[in-house]
Amino acid sequence: MKTTSARLSPPPIVIQGHTIHPSKSHKVLGVIIDQDLNFKEHAAHAMEKGTKYVMACNHMIKPTKGIHGRLMNRLYKCVVLPKMLYAADIWCANLVSKGRGKKGGRGARGFASQMARVQRMATLNITGGLRSSASDMLDSHTNILPFQQVLCYMCYRATLRMSTLPESHPLSKHITAASNFCKKRNYEGHKRHPSPLHRLFNEFKTDPATMEKILPVRHSTKWEPDVTISIASKEKDAAREEEEASEDLRVYSDGLAIDGGVGGAAFLDNLRSLLPNEDGRKLTIQWTPGHKGIAGNEAADVQAKRAARGEASETAHLPRSLKGKA
Repeated sequence: MKTTSARLSPPPIVIQGHTIHPSKSHKVLGVIIDQDLNFKEHAAHAMEKGTKYVMACNHMIKPTKGIHGRLMNRLYKCVVLPKMLYAADIWCANLVSKGRGKKGGRGARGFASQMARVQRMATLNITGGLRSSASDMLDSHTNILPFQQVLCYMCYRATLRMSTLPESHPLSKHITAASNFCKKRNYEGHKRHPSPLHRLFNEFKTDPATMEKILPVRHSTKWEPDVTISIASKEKDAAREEEEASEDLRVYSDGLAIDGGVGGAAFLDNLRSLLPNEDGRKLTIQWTPGHKGIAGNEAADVQAKRAARGEASETAHLPRSLKGKA
């Protein structure tokens, strides 16, 4: 005989005469967490919020009047998507790998397809297209990724940011533990109750141990940078500024990707002496056009190609911050 057990509702709690009734969900830091941890309520809330913002933008754009389509495109990317996909690395972590054949599962298409309708509303407003227009054609004309790829992009960006957190960050220990768990199992092992961190590391296969850490920088509200940035509007103006430059110390840098590798280099020209810490002169960052016969820039390009092919400077010649990483 087959028997089934119904889930019992938790009883209310009475504390000093006050009755606290249980709730099936609760919002914590903007994310609705339900008792089953499937984030269905938050997904519905996110879709409702996205629809609300798109409809608000719809009042600002019309075929004959209103804002331009490119401005609507910017509003969707900079306002609607961040609002709709807030904390997507938590409640969308299980949807990143969906849609890949039978293992991806048809069940994943439910939420993603509903959210894609919100994007379709936005792309129709941007292009002014017909209701019968294909969604992939609208996405390509507006230069917007398909919604499944948007989910992957948001989650991947969050994973990279977490992987570059310094060891002093409160989440660093937990991020390292989740990464090591997935790495030891070749990113194929699954826990019975995986956290969003485990899902993200299994999907993107990132290793925080091999990534450069970004240390936070704190400044006073009255702080002003001591660096001057100069970017000429035309190449010939930048070349003229380079010819007229009279600084004693110049550093040319370049970075590129070649032969499947990525490299960066810095070339020092006219080095007379190292500047002391109490030197009052300011640093100027100036753009110079590439492949225009500028000696320092050409030398940096050659060294960057060597770095991309696997070569590196001697450890003794590297700055202190790069020693041990070559």
